[in-house]
Amino acid sequence: MEPYFIMLGFIPVFIGVVQGIHYFNRSERDYIYMEEERMTIYRGPLLPNITIEYNDIHYCVAKNEHELMVIMLVNGQEKQFKTDLVSDEDLSQIREKLKQRTNVEKLFRTNVE
Repeated sequence: MEPYFIMLGFIPVFIGVVQGIHYFNRSERDYIYMEEERMTIYRGPLLPNITIEYNDIHYCVAKNEHELMVIMLVNGQEKQFKTDLVSDEDLSQIREKLKQRTNVEKLFRTNVE
């Protein structure tokens, strides 16, 4: 019975090591993939990626300018990603591509209307 408890004790250590390796290598990996019909946000090796169809986007709100982008979907769900992991140039390209591909008139909002 005791070996099982010892093995269970190594699970958090293993998860911590995997997350640590992920955070050290985060700048070397693409964080956001912009495809023709959807965008995919990479969340790490242990969490599932977020996939957002462009026609499901209702509007976007940038919170704390360079920290968080919240994407509100037509069905009321909210998806978000950290913008501090993206360079200013890449963030402006993401904004432009979202404007082009969503066909939403007022895509980026400062206040929720």
